[in-house]
Amino acid sequence: MKSKMFGLFATVKDLDKNIIIYKVITNTLRETGIAMYKPWIVDEYPLTKTELVNKVRAFVEGTNKQVRVIDFAVAEFSTKSRTVFYQTITALENKVPVLCVHRLNKKNKIPTNIFQNSIFLISTMITAKYVKALNIAIFGLIDILCG
Repeated sequence: MKSKMFGLFATVKDLDKNIIIYKVITNTLRETGIAMYKPWIVDEYPLTKTELVNKVRAFVEGTNKQVRVIDFAVAEFSTKSRTVFYQTITALENKVPVLCVHRLNKKNKIPTNIFQNSIFLISTMITAKYVKALNIAIFGLIDILCG
């Protein structure tokens, strides 16, 4: 069986707040032997502002390449991001399955109806229950993909 690779669509806005969930997603998938495409956002945290800007620019420009390489993606939508939206749409247009993760807050209401081919996991905050639900959703997606 060909080894699987996933993409993490995540914003660097509020990175200090969101890195916890990015690490949960990445570690859960790594435990199953699935590699992450360009894992710098998690593995090299924290980065200087200059390093971050340079890496983000290259990463966004490489979205089309990423979509050709990955088997599925996890998109983290808790912080508004045009980049995450663009990456998700690009993946879906290329028939790449996407697990969309979203913590509810007053500022961030995303239109879930446009992501008809996605699986949504929605919560209000990162809690042990949310992490458990996220793990179950990730393992369910892996079961579907690896059958």
